[in-house]
Amino acid sequence: YIVHCLRTLRSWGARYFKTDFLFWAFFEPGDDQVRRHTPGLTSVERMRNLLTAMRDAIGEDAFWLGCLAPFPPMIGFADAMRTGGDNASVWPFDLSAGGHSALHLIRSSWAAQFINGILWQNDADSLILRDFHTELSSQETHTLAYWVAALGGAVNTSDPLHLCSAERRKLWRFCAQGPLADPAELPFWGLPGQDLLIIVRPYPELGAWAVLVVNISSEARQQTFTWSAALGIAGPVFIAAWEPIGIGEFTTSPELVVHLSAHCHQLWWVNTDCLPPPVGLTLGGALCTQSS
Repeated sequence: YIVHCLRTLRSWGARYFKTDFLFWAFFEPGDDQVRRHTPGLTSVERMRNLLTAMRDAIGEDAFWLGCLAPFPPMIGFADAMRTGGDNASVWPFDLSAGGHSALHLIRSSWAAQFINGILWQNDADSLILRDFHTELSSQETHTLAYWVAALGGAVNTSDPLHLCSAERRKLWRFCAQGPLADPAELPFWGLPGQDLLIIVRPYPELGAWAVLVVNISSEARQQTFTWSAALGIAGPVFIAAWEPIGIGEFTTSPELVVHLSAHCHQLWWVNTDCLPPPVGLTLGGALCTQSS
């Protein structure tokens, strides 16, 4: 039945498939709860057989996003994989609400970044870009969008973009991924004493980097980063605040001193030549037009 459904969708022209709740195929209920068609197989063997049939049904050229699935059986099948639970239009982590939140998205995607672009594209979950039916502030919305875009995995949204403001649609375009950016680097991943999280996204052809610093805590935080530790160069470098509308004035310093309020971020364009990014360059390394 699953294969029939997928083949039908493929015949209708579908080339992007998201399959959810795949962990159900991995469960091992007792014999009194289920009767196996083919006894004697492990749960991994059963799931891999199913995944083989599903990939055959959608075709090798289709893009497959797996969701709510154990990672090991999906290796070799999925083009993208969800790294955690659902995002939600709230910031704090709340177990009474299933843990769904912006904070959970950031924590889970940070922890799973080491496989991003290696086994598949990581999918942190849909961005919440809308400025209605949300408890996220404008600052939190931008923090979350920049975070996902800077990591360099799958970027998607389920918001009705035609109902979003022009400013939020511009933010959406700014998150587009493209060939000018290398995979993100997390120079301080796993190290103790990191009050602020930092993502570095290189643009090798442009001799530049995007540097995103995020405060995920509920209190203001300050920290100093050296360019030698963050970028692997001695510095000094030229830096300018970077937003979808453009960059600010360049300054230079051998280190980066960051003070951020709760749930806030700062994004910089960084290079050694004091050159601005090309017109239309996105945080994800694409060159986009500015039309709506």
